[in-house]
Amino acid sequence: MGKRFSTRPEDYEIFTVVGTVAGSAVWSETRVGSTTTGGYNGQPAVTQVSSSTTQKNRFFLVMDDGEERKFDYSGSFGVRDGHKVMVVYGRAIGEQTGYYFAFYNQNTREQRYTTEFLSNARGHEFRAAGWWMLLLGPILGVWMFGWILGLLLGFGAPITYFILRSKTLKAIDNHLFALADRAVQQAGK
Repeated sequence: MGKRFSTRPEDYEIFTVVGTVAGSAVWSETRVGSTTTGGYNGQPAVTQVSSSTTQKNRFFLVMDDGEERKFDYSGSFGVRDGHKVMVVYGRAIGEQTGYYFAFYNQNTREQRYTTEFLSNARGHEFRAAGWWMLLLGPILGVWMFGWILGLLLGFGAPITYFILRSKTLKAIDNHLFALADRAVQQAGK
């Protein structure tokens, strides 16, 4: 999917795979950080410690043809051996592969969207272009239009770009989620 990125939601489609769970695991990952301030000019040093814990999940699906696939994601989605699970992938029309972003457990009727698709699947080129604009926009703006107008145009264009990018990606997400909801409803019948 990295070769082509469209800003039109209708340029995206879904496909699904259904299999039987053959193994699953749940674990937590905890990240700990600290910040120390002060400790100079006679002031006491103050250390703040923070942590965040993320639940991680993995399950293996065996398809009807015997192919086995592994799925890793954050958050909770209950599966156990023997459950039938449908996995929904999103992709640009014409691409051969995609990224999974929704799960549906046909035994428990539980549905879960992942954020992995949102962060991995779409917009890498879109995102890179925005950062180049933010870096080069002010420099070119000052060079072409002078300090004040150059900085306004130089920072205004990338900021506008990021706002429009956010709205565009949200529209793509909404389109794919609606397609996934229809697929889940059909599977649930």
